[in-house]
Amino acid sequence: GAVVGIGVAGFETIEENYRAILIEGRNRAAIFTVPKVMPGAAAGQVSMSLGLRGPVFGVTSACSSANHA
Repeated sequence: GAVVGIGVAGFETIEENYRAILIEGRNRAAIFTVPKVMPGAAAGQVSMSLGLRGPVFGVTSACSSANHA
């Protein structure tokens, strides 16, 4: 498994969606917004890339994420 600590996930994705809705006038967020900003996505990607088995966790506790992971 994998445990990855992150402070903030998906800032670029969040900004892209704000721009699309507020500036371009779209009426909804992009379809992959949620998977791109999920805290566990980074740990999942590490686990899949390395072929790891077991629990996968994404820890989000700002500056102390590494300690908690």
